[in-house]
Amino acid sequence: MENNRKDKKNKKDKLAVRSASVTFWLTLSVLFAMFFAAIVGREISQYNEYARAADEIRVRIYEEERRSHQLNAEIHRDSLYEYIERSARERLGFVMPDEIIFIIE
Repeated sequence: MENNRKDKKNKKDKLAVRSASVTFWLTLSVLFAMFFAAIVGREISQYNEYARAADEIRVRIYEEERRSHQLNAEIHRDSLYEYIERSARERLGFVMPDEIIFIIE
């Protein structure tokens, strides 16, 4: 009988140790998962920020390339001298030395 009680006590002790071990590993696993989720979440957030910045840069590059093509087309449309003359007249209001400007109001 005494042996039977010791066996039951040993089983209870082993069960308590096993339960504590399972609780410890479960808690450790949950903490690790939370830590991992925090790190991954931060990395995903940073990745999204970089992706958004890259998209903005791509849009700006596209706009600048389009503007460059427009300017090149404008330059090649006329000869260089004609382009310069037209630009000086339209944008800067220049006139040729032998021209007379009449301002009508």
